[in-house]
Amino acid sequence: MELPPISWFDNPAKQSVDNVFAGLNEGIETLDLFRKYRKAQFEIVRPLVETIKILGMAAPEPLASIYTPPRLSQTISRRLFQDEWLKAEPGDVENLRAARRDLPTIDGERLVENTGRLLVLGGPGSGKTTFAKHLGLAYSDKSHFSSSRLKTSLLPIFVSLPAFSASTVPLLEFSAAPLVAKTSKYAAAFLERALQRGVAIVILDSLDEVPSVEKNRVIKAIHDFSHTFPRAKLLVTCRTADYSGGLDTFTEAELSRLTPSAIQKIVRAWFREDEERATTLIRLIKNDRGINNLTETPLLLSLICIQYQHDLALPRRKAELYRRCVETLLREWDTSRRFRRDSAFAALTDERKERLFEAVAGKFFGDKIRLAFPRAEVEAVVADHIERYSIPAEQAKGVIDEVERHHGIWELVAVDVLGFAHTSIHEYFVARRILAHRQELACIAEHFDDDNWSSVIEFIIAMHPDPQEALLLLVRKSAMKGLQNYPAMARRTKLLWRIYRCMCSGPELSGAMAKQIFAHIADSQLEIARIYSEGGVHPIAILDDGGVRHTYFYYRQRQTLAEALQPYRVLANEMIVAPLRGYADEAYRVAQEAERSQMEPLARAALCLCIVVPTAAADPMRLEGYLRAMQQRHKADPVLGKETLLDEFIEETRAVLKKKWLRKSSVESFGSSTK
Repeated sequence: MELPPISWFDNPAKQSVDNVFAGLNEGIETLDLFRKYRKAQFEIVRPLVETIKILGMAAPEPLASIYTPPRLSQTISRRLFQDEWLKAEPGDVENLRAARRDLPTIDGERLVENTGRLLVLGGPGSGKTTFAKHLGLAYSDKSHFSSSRLKTSLLPIFVSLPAFSASTVPLLEFSAAPLVAKTSKYAAAFLERALQRGVAIVILDSLDEVPSVEKNRVIKAIHDFSHTFPRAKLLVTCRTADYSGGLDTFTEAELSRLTPSAIQKIVRAWFREDEERATTLIRLIKNDRGINNLTETPLLLSLICIQYQHDLALPRRKAELYRRCVETLLREWDTSRRFRRDSAFAALTDERKERLFEAVAGKFFGDKIRLAFPRAEVEAVVADHIERYSIPAEQAKGVIDEVERHHGIWELVAVDVLGFAHTSIHEYFVARRILAHRQELACIAEHFDDDNWSSVIEFIIAMHPDPQEALLLLVRKSAMKGLQNYPAMARRTKLLWRIYRCMCSGPELSGAMAKQIFAHIADSQLEIARIYSEGGVHPIAILDDGGVRHTYFYYRQRQTLAEALQPYRVLANEMIVAPLRGYADEAYRVAQEAERSQMEPLARAALCLCIVVPTAAADPMRLEGYLRAMQQRHKADPVLGKETLLDEFIEETRAVLKKKWLRKSSVESFGSSTK
């Protein structure tokens, strides 16, 4: 592997080593020795940084294959006074989170290039160690360096601070020990000289994993080291909630949450050999607000990619995915690295912490939904809860601080304002709270048509041991019979979408009950067609690269129906992103009934297309056969045979179907997601 150039090492001057290292034979030439030590140091660093193994991976992956350059912000949100968080409605909180992502940021590599002392902060799984490893790899591998935005080549020294904290030697000696062991005792002087000359970077990873009793000593060692070698570049990583000061000469910057474009880059890197699978996952992330909410950190995004890689039925494993995310943040992320954080509250087990999360989540998700809450109110909830575990109520503040530092499930979004780090995890714990208190039917009856409760209802259905009664309640609330106007139809179509999403979550239902619910969704479309037809409109579904779109024929002059059609289009595209063969069977049953009906020919054709086109992902071969037969029937029909535009729509759908789903590989890849 070619080594990155370092100008002062390559100086061909024939100066003796005695000018640099006291005690060496003057006959040894500087250049050869520098090259020897440099090469050995690169060989030490590269194995530490060139691969990454995220929880759930079967084997380590090359870091370069999935690395995406991060953005850093020098505005630390938790230190800002922002009262708007406390006044915000649920949608406003999401906007505030988005605004936080939009704060001025700088490319991480450029910040490293231009900063002598840098403290990189971030939440659990935000990519701190990955960024540190990337820098170590870039400075020790020429090709990786060339592809980065780094300009000045440096000698990398990579130090695990938890490992250093277990030693009793000075930081310089600890840093030099691997090179001394690999080469000779003079290597320590070599590194010291590099640090003095300012041609080395010391990457000090995971300050937050240093035991509490050692943290002050380690911080002092870093502080003293930076004063001893003022020209050397130093970078320290630490969890934001874990850092309480001590490195005053360091520039502080926080890793920004992933932007939509960064999320897409990471997903495409994960599935670089399968572009179609990457595109499908990106569409799923975009369409599912809850899953999208998890993708803001590299750790949880990677968990989603891993699960999708092994099981394409991601929506059907949604509750399982959240359980996995919570377990990861609570215990597995640390234990997978053979690390356990010190706790001052031994009685507060991981299981009890989950009960605590449920209590806090439920408290602030009632008649008045709050996604950000005053710290004082949280302390009151925690104080009441921890007394059950013989923890004094006055220790509530310490419990909140420790849980935030250790797990990142909740966070300070501003000074004295707490919130769950991911809104969808808040909703997950709300659903668990409701189920634990057996309040699911009352909750659904009250909030079935409230968009803010949509994800909570989905979690309730997914986790309920017998959700039949709850689903039948939703079925009754979404009945279309007797409706005459578009607004009422649109509201109930949105509820059909909610029911379909609940079915996508993999609820525990008998086959007969699942069939009944799928039949309700399919039969409801007969009523939707009736309402449109009575208004003089025939919506037609067409498949395109982005999913399903609707156009419409009309025989009375109408104003635009975009608002009324929108929930229907959302439902159709949900079926594309999360295909269910059980629903597809009922859709074709309804289409066959419509074919035998006395409906007006154009209305019948439009209805059948609206029902069967969204099954493209669930059963592409069946849809292709149906469309082919439909075209043959239309040619023989005296009315439809004249509708050339209708035939063009069908041809457009068949072309997309062939391109996206009729290839053998595509059909196989969707098999596991449509059961």
